[in-house]
Amino acid sequence: MLRATRRELTKAYRSHRPYCIDLSVAAYKLLALYCIECGLKALIMQQQRVESTDKLPSDAVFGHDLVAGLKFLRAPVTLFKMNQLQISTLHERDPQQRVAPKDLHQALRYGIPTTLQTETSTEIRSIIAWIEGKFNEGN
Repeated sequence: MLRATRRELTKAYRSHRPYCIDLSVAAYKLLALYCIECGLKALIMQQQRVESTDKLPSDAVFGHDLVAGLKFLRAPVTLFKMNQLQISTLHERDPQQRVAPKDLHQALRYGIPTTLQTETSTEIRSIIAWIEGKFNEGN
């Protein structure tokens, strides 16, 4: 992973945030996942009092596993619902695959249709609202 500063991640979160409205569009949903990732990483860096990702302790590094990032920040358990969603691919031909929440960005990035579009959008919106609240607490 490239080293990023807390300021860069916060700026990325803020610049992606306005486009996380219409989550029925796969590209916006993908951007929303990256928005969440940037926001969580910036909040973890703030909590750990570090200014760059290479200074984070190994247990604070979560990659694309957003639920792991939420757990690290001790977010409300209601935000972990994404792990309970049974998401699978909807390829034209079998076999289908289960899509773990940490892999949802891949399905969106590659244009692979999946099940549970509405449910994932609801969970994404809830997580973004929580992150936004955490950033507003700091101001």
